Amino acid sequence: MWSRTIVALLAILAAVSAQDSPWALRVLPAREEWTITIAYAVNDQGLIAGNYSVAPYPDYVSHPLVWSGDAYSILAETCGYPDGRTSGHANDISNTGLVAGSSTVVSADPVDIATVWDTTSGTVRSVHPGLPGYSYSHMWRILDDGSAVGRLGVPGPVFATKGYYWGPGTSLGRVLEPLPGWESSDTGGLDSGGRVVGYSFSSQVDGGEATVWEPDGRVWSLHAEVLAAIPLSLAERVDFTAATHIESDGLIAGVAVDAAYTLRLMWVRPPLGQIYFLDDAGSSSAGAPVWKGRVAAGAIGNVAGATDVRACFWVDGVLHVLPRLAGFGKMRLWGGNRHGVAVGDAVLEGNTWWW
Repeated sequence: MWSRTIVALLAILAAVSAQDSPWALRVLPAREEWTITIAYAVNDQGLIAGNYSVAPYPDYVSHPLVWSGDAYSILAETCGYPDGRTSGHANDISNTGLVAGSSTVVSADPVDIATVWDTTSGTVRSVHPGLPGYSYSHMWRILDDGSAVGRLGVPGPVFATKGYYWGPGTSLGRVLEPLPGWESSDTGGLDSGGRVVGYSFSSQVDGGEATVWEPDGRVWSLHAEVLAAIPLSLAERVDFTAATHIESDGLIAGVAVDAAYTLRLMWVRPPLGQIYFLDDAGSSSAGAPVWKGRVAAGAIGNVAGATDVRACFWVDGVLHVLPRLAGFGKMRLWGGNRHGVAVGDAVLEGNTWWW
């Protein structure tokens, strides 16, 4: 009998063959007292970054950890927290063992700060820019050289953020301003040349535009190009696009969503050629694709009702849906590596949807 409500998953996928779908699926190890474990990223060496909580949702308080095979390391014990922080959240891990995320103090008014845990040296440091006019910071993605992207919080009566880029060595970088006409920005990914993708938006109105920030300071939109690739009957419903990933060869992936969140299409913009979609136009998909070479991992299902969400992956554009684990309902994959290993989580049947 499971004592946990959400468990971290590891899936070995069909990384080299689109004709068949070999796979292996297992729950990652955890302590009995942990009620929630979630795996968000896996590097090419097989190290998995994620989080655990002792308290169940909605009183979720996360602590980052790294799985290696059947063992795990709690980063608070091996590396610590910076600046008196008492909890944290891991979002990504590089091939050099750098874990990107944020840390905070559990209080009535917590302030998150972008944090990097170095699993090789066993150290931790805050990389919060501390710029005037901004409050908290989150780091979403990190590369092998320490360059990274995330966002900064803008204090005020409404939710507002600005995307942020950290240079190699996780040095202080630059604020990524939104496209004209929008108040906020956030990031999805970056490549080794300093090109960043994400989206521009305003919390007071529906909509947003997939955005690309170039190293030379140019900012441009992918929104119209994505809409042009969608059948007109569906394009009329879409008011928000976001770019969530970029590969070194220039491939960009993202999502297109309607205001009611009943439609969520996952798109791919290859280096050469036209934008195409990973699922049939007209289906509802949950999650964003995570590309690692030829493999994209995510989830597909009924977004509006948050039911029947299934973990899935694509190899060379061919969809493979993973079977359910006995006793679990909704499942999704959050990240993957170049060897066909993906990680994610599954929710115990009967528990509240919360992704």
